[in-house]
Amino acid sequence: MSLKKQKYILPRNYLSYSQIDLWRKSPKQYRKQYYSCEESSFKLSTPAINFGKETAEKLENRCPTLSHIKKYSNPEYKILVDIGGYPFLSYLDDFCDKEKKFLEYKTGKIPWSESKVKKHKQLDIYSLAIWKKHGEVCDTCELHHLVTTDKLRTRSTPIRLTGEVVVYERVITQEDRDKMEEEIKEIIKEINNDYKQWRKENP
Repeated sequence: MSLKKQKYILPRNYLSYSQIDLWRKSPKQYRKQYYSCEESSFKLSTPAINFGKETAEKLENRCPTLSHIKKYSNPEYKILVDIGGYPFLSYLDDFCDKEKKFLEYKTGKIPWSESKVKKHKQLDIYSLAIWKKHGEVCDTCELHHLVTTDKLRTRSTPIRLTGEVVVYERVITQEDRDKMEEEIKEIIKEINNDYKQWRKENP
């Protein structure tokens, strides 16, 4: 895909959900991570995070121990599109090319809920990205919560999947996608203006 010429100046040559999420939560931390090149200080490495990454790799590689979990045909599906005048990069956990729909996997002991899934902007962004790239997208997506053990009690009893999978279905309409695109446009402008000012103050 040929992306439009960039008209904004941001610290990275692309945006992603994680960047937008961090900017929303803490512009101060975003500046430290992306403006000041202190990214390594924010790369958390906890047993839960590492377990999530290991599980994602197993799902991508179609590990037989996870055969009970629903999958599509394109794990870790990469999408690079123009959203709001800037390159936007997404990696979908799994994607069905025929039906243009996706799956999102989450691990962890903290339960999800219908209301939490409904507010989870990552799903809106992925739906928008698919629509931007393919010109169509299934309005229905699924978030699968792969439940883990309650806690890491000792080193000899590591975090593990309980085998329980809670599936949440979410409907994302074109109105939702349009709204998400407008939100991204505003965030791009905010970061652009903030970053330009920071560069003036930190030549």
